[in-house]
Amino acid sequence: MNSSLEIDGKVLHPIKEAARSTTYSRDYITRLAREGKVVASYIGRQWFVDLASLKSYAENAALEQEVRKKILSQERKRERQLREAVEERRTLQIKKAHSLNARAAFAAAFVLGVGLLAGQGAYQLKHSNAHVSLADKVTVQQSAQLTQVSPVVSEAKRPATQAQKDTAQFTQASLGEIDHGIILFPAGLNTERPERLFSDTVEVRSLSDGSQVIVPVDASGNQVGNEVPFVRVPVSSSNM
Repeated sequence: MNSSLEIDGKVLHPIKEAARSTTYSRDYITRLAREGKVVASYIGRQWFVDLASLKSYAENAALEQEVRKKILSQERKRERQLREAVEERRTLQIKKAHSLNARAAFAAAFVLGVGLLAGQGAYQLKHSNAHVSLADKVTVQQSAQLTQVSPVVSEAKRPATQAQKDTAQFTQASLGEIDHGIILFPAGLNTERPERLFSDTVEVRSLSDGSQVIVPVDASGNQVGNEVPFVRVPVSSSNM
């Protein structure tokens, strides 16, 4: 049975003929007929379909496919815009982080540089003051020299016998109130300790810079006066 049929005022055509009228295959039209998506009738183990219904389905399917394409295109466009926005935000955050890191590194370097300069300045100032202070202490005023060394000079000018020259001699001087420093002139190659050259009870103390000072002390060894720097200048026997 290959001829068309008319049922309820509708002309039904065999699937083979319907396939020639559309772009669908016979298997696909058969599936549409079974699923009831087009007007069809199964007669004598063969499907007959309404061409108008089949064409209407094809048009609707084409419209639906076009709508899906537009929707898919819009979704892809939104996804692309979203990815671009996320990437732009990420790039901006990375640039901002790099800028903050650069600023932090610059600030740290600046603080470190200022600290080093300040430390160097303080170090130089401290050592400069220490050198000036030491120079002030070692500088002997003319009046102090005359006061402190006159007994030693008088003793050095006094005639002495050979036995006296061979015998170690020393002269003790009163410490008194000394503001700067003193010079000691032991006779000949006298190796007496500096404490023995003073009538006061004193101790010799070494400072951190290697210099030595005389410190007046009491019977208990407690310091009772200011530290006084001194310099030993031995006087040879030929000058006595």
